[in-house]
Amino acid sequence: MRYCLSVDISDTTIHSLLFEKQAGIYAFIGQIHRPFDLADPKALIPAFQASMRELEAKYGVALLNKEGNLAHAGQSEQEGVSAVGFSFSGGKPVNVGLIGISEAYSMSSLRRLVSLFDAEVILEINLQAPQSQSQQLQALSEANIDLLTIAGGSQEGASRALRGAIENTRLFYHLMPKSIQPQIVYAGNQILADYARIEIEAGDDFHLAPNLQNPAGIEDLSVAWKAMLRAYERVRLQQYPQLQDLQAQLKAPLLPASFAMGRLARFIARLSTTDKSVLLVDQSVAKTTLVLADKKQLMCVGKAHHVDDGSIQKTRDFCSQPLSINEVATYLHNKKLFPEYLGLTISDFAIEQAWSRANVWQALGAMKAIYPTLQYDALAGFSEACDPIILSGSRFTEHLKAHQILSIALDSILPHGISTIAVDENHMLRALGTLAESEPLLAVQMLELESFRNLASVVAIENLNYEDQVLLELEIETKSEENRSYYRVDRGQLCKIDTAGGDGARVYLAPTRSSDVGMGMIGLGGWITVAQTEQGLVVDGRGRPLNLLDNAEARAKTWRDWLWGLGV
Repeated sequence: MRYCLSVDISDTTIHSLLFEKQAGIYAFIGQIHRPFDLADPKALIPAFQASMRELEAKYGVALLNKEGNLAHAGQSEQEGVSAVGFSFSGGKPVNVGLIGISEAYSMSSLRRLVSLFDAEVILEINLQAPQSQSQQLQALSEANIDLLTIAGGSQEGASRALRGAIENTRLFYHLMPKSIQPQIVYAGNQILADYARIEIEAGDDFHLAPNLQNPAGIEDLSVAWKAMLRAYERVRLQQYPQLQDLQAQLKAPLLPASFAMGRLARFIARLSTTDKSVLLVDQSVAKTTLVLADKKQLMCVGKAHHVDDGSIQKTRDFCSQPLSINEVATYLHNKKLFPEYLGLTISDFAIEQAWSRANVWQALGAMKAIYPTLQYDALAGFSEACDPIILSGSRFTEHLKAHQILSIALDSILPHGISTIAVDENHMLRALGTLAESEPLLAVQMLELESFRNLASVVAIENLNYEDQVLLELEIETKSEENRSYYRVDRGQLCKIDTAGGDGARVYLAPTRSSDVGMGMIGLGGWITVAQTEQGLVVDGRGRPLNLLDNAEARAKTWRDWLWGLGV
């Protein structure tokens, strides 16, 4: 018997998941949420020990040694753990500065690179901009940077500007007063790599990575991931010294939760038999994190939830109750002050769900800004299929019914074609991501065991011929029913079709000539297999963009009608 443990630290919770392996078969044993306060340096270790004791008592395993520390297999009398994953989802984003040779060949690449590491870019220095070296140094000195990344240049290219930036980095690192020692990641011209290391003289705070642009001019961000992980870990261990004590027990590298999710998304995409992208959406009280992966590319963005004029207006636009801007603003500002407050009225619940929609929508916009190739439009939604779409985080897993979660996802993501929407109720995305490198078969087997809660299979119809009122006809064949069922979907309709027949159903899609249902061509239909899900098959015939009236009361009624179409 072997045990695998994953531990995630947020601002208020230690979340521990335990898995076992017996005869080559993995199984999920259970999880523990232990509240604590990250701001209290003395609270972490006692809370961790209490979590382990609770796991021991609840599931009959031995995890702590006589000294009260985590036992590791082969190093103590207890069976202990053979693999440990360690992630961090708490704290404010890491303040990052970017220095690049040009917008096209380094600045845009750096933005994409740091987006995977729970970072907020607070300073950008484009070396092609009309800014003197002294002005660049002043900008560095005025910014509270935790991590500085430098990229750009080629072996045959000019190096004067990059040398000047390296000199400024040395002055910034050694002379400017800082609360923590900043980390330096250099991923630029490799001819200057030794010069940068010697000139900056930052010791273990200097992290060297290959050039983000290979000699053929193709971007490859993964070459810098190891350097970024080392830098991220050193920043967090300085910001929260108590994490060092826990890491000494876990004997595992500290990963940003976003990177762990990204690792799992790539894993799922590579296991997929289709070319569809995998979309992970994690929404906590404080921020929304999006991860999109296919077999070639990984995209990530984290967007903090800010209550401002734009987010208030968007929340009102998504709201299923006809509320004024002031009513929405008052609730959101109060919620910001008291995050644990639970709404009491129908209007409160409507604002909460609209707020979730607005935050996902804004995060998708932020992702599009960083990744221009993303097949997404703010009004029309995705123009490529994502399957699966997996939702996680407290904003999705707490206090909502299945049809409400599904409604938030459909309205904010606007998926294209055929997809499955699931919820990660056990918070496995981060856990499996932290363990995927050491225990890859764990992730494979957990995914095969359908560890996520399947909400619905979704078919989204696009039809730009507005004379068509009938968009799609369906024929449904379930294994538990001898008779077949037939349905029709009209323009503007959002309908739910029950397929809870034990093992799901086979569905024949017969779109009209101008309807695209994601089968590879407009007007093309065919048989698809629909897995068993809570909400069955959901067909979205609302079109893209969604047809919403400017009148607040009429718009709110439309949202309510669509929500009621999914359940009550």
